[in-house]
Amino acid sequence: MEGASGREAFYQKGSCQACHAVGMGGGRLGPDLTAVGARLSLDHMRESLIEPSKQIPYSHRTVRATRRDGRAYEGVLLNEDGYTVHLMDRQENIHSLSKTDLQKVGHPQQSLMPAYNDLLGPKDTDDLLAHLYSLTGLKGLTASGEKDDQTP
Repeated sequence: MEGASGREAFYQKGSCQACHAVGMGGGRLGPDLTAVGARLSLDHMRESLIEPSKQIPYSHRTVRATRRDGRAYEGVLLNEDGYTVHLMDRQENIHSLSKTDLQKVGHPQQSLMPAYNDLLGPKDTDDLLAHLYSLTGLKGLTASGEKDDQTP
């Protein structure tokens, strides 16, 4: 059963909130996890933690761009057309790059998310999965993912 250890794995040990939003808190780089428990199976979530590059959501594809002056950018592709590349880097800065200024643009099939099997042990991974599975998008979550008892 999900409890404090699952939230600890999410917010402290895994630092998942740095890239993923839950409710009104967290990052914007990765997919919003507010209702991930209602959308994905436990098996899919486990696979995403262990092999994040196996199935990268279309909205979170990685892009690498190098300007002609050698400056490199890496992040989540926001938009690309014949003239520009827009991306959000790991610090959540948004860059709009003119393709005429770019030497190279690549779309690696590699997620920016680390593989958590190397970062968390089996118990922490199971606790984290239980926490993620409990996230169903119900109203009443605070920015820290706690249930807000004040919400009817």
